[in-house]
Amino acid sequence: MSDEMQEILNDFLTESNEMLEVLDQRFITLEADPGNKDLLNEIFRAMHSMKGSAGFLGFNRLVDVAHRGENILNKLRQGEMAVVPTVISVILEAIDVIKALMADIRESGTDLHVATDSIAAKLDAIINGQVGEPVSPEVASVPIQAQAPSSAP
Repeated sequence: MSDEMQEILNDFLTESNEMLEVLDQRFITLEADPGNKDLLNEIFRAMHSMKGSAGFLGFNRLVDVAHRGENILNKLRQGEMAVVPTVISVILEAIDVIKALMADIRESGTDLHVATDSIAAKLDAIINGQVGEPVSPEVASVPIQAQAPSSAP
């Protein structure tokens, strides 16, 4: 790799890591203020920028995960999908995968050593409207009691 490309790669890694730190903070804010369109736009732009830079450098797995996340963020900011904990949780999981991809790039120069199929399927499920709010553990663990027979004739 040329010195110029190494410098571009180093800049990409530095800028992307900074964006990922900011994204973590912004999602915490978004959970408290799910209607904040400016915040959604900021999150979308960060994901879009990271995706574009990764594409320029040929990191296709990172592009794929970021693109799927970007699609969800676009639906959120357009009001086509609600900002709910399930969606935020999966996007945060995608950000964790992106962090792992970034570490792989830093260590090996490629993004080929991190599995992305699972997160891709979860993101696709959200994009396709196949994910709803989970039942809370308290509700799910309450035993169902059989009704006592009625004593009425």
